[in-house]
Amino acid sequence: MSRAVPVRGEQDRGHRHHAHAHDLGQDADGRWLAAAGALIVAFMAGEVVAGVLAHSLALVSDAAHMLTDAASIGLALVATKLAARPPRGGYTYGLRRLEILSAQANGITLVLLGVWLGYEAVRRLIAAWREGATVAVAAYDGKPRNPVLIGREHWDSVLELADGDTGARPFLRAHPELVRLVECGDTGSAYDVDTPEDLARVTGVSTLRSDENSLGPTGR
Repeated sequence: MSRAVPVRGEQDRGHRHHAHAHDLGQDADGRWLAAAGALIVAFMAGEVVAGVLAHSLALVSDAAHMLTDAASIGLALVATKLAARPPRGGYTYGLRRLEILSAQANGITLVLLGVWLGYEAVRRLIAAWREGATVAVAAYDGKPRNPVLIGREHWDSVLELADGDTGARPFLRAHPELVRLVECGDTGSAYDVDTPEDLARVTGVSTLRSDENSLGPTGR
């Protein structure tokens, strides 16, 4: 049985068509990334202006966080442009691995940033303790949250009042006069994300649950 074998010209046209479609997809991805980066930069500029005018440390710090987002998108754009270059020389695979390396660099940056922000909050609590505070609590826009530093002289009282997994909360509520709030609003948010409801509050995207009993003992 004989079969048709495509001639060289047809193969070349097929390869060129495939490469052209791939380039169109990369161009579309680049345009979406550029649009997202432009929006982030615009919101960041607005937060800087509003933060300066309102003397809001929270807005300025959030703008700094958005700067890291813009930098990540910029790195992704550069990697996408370089990855689109054709293979040449010793780079027989081209520069497509740069996209993977860019994603890894962004992930490592986020981890390092999280470690630094946590260190900065703890450093401020230790500074307050050295200034004489025996109970120092990190605050975000005036709202007390974690971490908390409690002097050794209060440990017995904390253990006496602790119940279940409440930790030091009963002690802190019973002795508000001992608490010194240390503002850390420029290092993070006042809200923890432990449940889908917490995530919805922070992102503004509601989450639906088919089983209301999955809320556990706090369900309504």
